[in-house]
Amino acid sequence: MENHVRSLGGRIADTVEILRNAEALSLSSLAAACREGKEELVRQYGLPAAQAERLAQSGTDFIARTEELELPATTSVRLNVAREGETPVWKKLDELSTGQKATAVLLLLLLDAKGPLVVDQPEDDLDNRFITEYIVPKVKEQKKRRQFAFATHNANIPVLGDAELIAGLVPPVIVAGTEVHLPDENIGSIDSEKVCELVEETLEGGRDAFELRRLKYGF
Repeated sequence: MENHVRSLGGRIADTVEILRNAEALSLSSLAAACREGKEELVRQYGLPAAQAERLAQSGTDFIARTEELELPATTSVRLNVAREGETPVWKKLDELSTGQKATAVLLLLLLDAKGPLVVDQPEDDLDNRFITEYIVPKVKEQKKRRQFAFATHNANIPVLGDAELIAGLVPPVIVAGTEVHLPDENIGSIDSEKVCELVEETLEGGRDAFELRRLKYGF
């Protein structure tokens, strides 16, 4: 970014410093301000009038290249990979295994938010203990204010998570001449007898999950 702005020439140091310190700098917003003109650059970024004029008159090629720049990351994601009770060992995201990366990313996704979250087979990269002890409690806590949709073969997620709705897909069957993958009886809450049977029969650890739920919550 700095070299890009300096390519305009002239005494541009003040502009570089102001943009470097701008909170949550958006290159698309900067480019849009350049197209609007000097006054918009002064208003949004507090640039000196002369430097704002230089940016505004930089030309379409410079502005287009501004939008294509990649800013360096300002946030580093790290995961503590030490066992519970041991001295923390923090590793950056690119130093983690596939499973550890999935752990870090899913924990970020489960931070307080309002939007719905769709997760496809989290058990592929996560161990069962992590799902039971961390993912399920977080989902139960947040499902009162946001929607979750999981595609999973792991029974602990819908059973211990008290799923409001379970849809059990099956190999296609022909009903009244139509190919059906989701029969009506395969849709219902975790308390539905048919759905409970479906979970026990088709999901990994289904019976064990219901037994753990009974012991844990007295159901």
